[in-house]
Amino acid sequence: MVNGYDTTLFDRTSCSRKDKEEFIPIINQLIELSEKSRREGLLSLESGLDENKIPFLIKGLNMIIDGTDPEIVSSILLTIIYSSHITGKELLRMMIMREGILSIQKGDNPGLTKEKLRSYLGLDWDLIS
Repeated sequence: MVNGYDTTLFDRTSCSRKDKEEFIPIINQLIELSEKSRREGLLSLESGLDENKIPFLIKGLNMIIDGTDPEIVSSILLTIIYSSHITGKELLRMMIMREGILSIQKGDNPGLTKEKLRSYLGLDWDLIS
């Protein structure tokens, strides 16, 4: 198990460095949300939720804003990931979002959140400065 994932799930996340470059905006968004949450509290995240067009991220953020237990949030997001039967960059994208959501909920330092999310890029971690 890695971060709550069966390691066989990581075998399904193969994608190119170019594909991983597409994750930079979502990682940056999650870092910004982490900074905002640390500064202003979880409820502050509610204001920008309508602008987001990613249902998985909206669902996760809504759960943490509502004060849902972290284990339940983790479990629900993980169930969605497993039941979606996706592979490649879409799978990796959802795994990154889940990690970001859980990190925000824990109140992790935004620098730590950044490192956690960068780790999903493997050796291509240098894509994010």
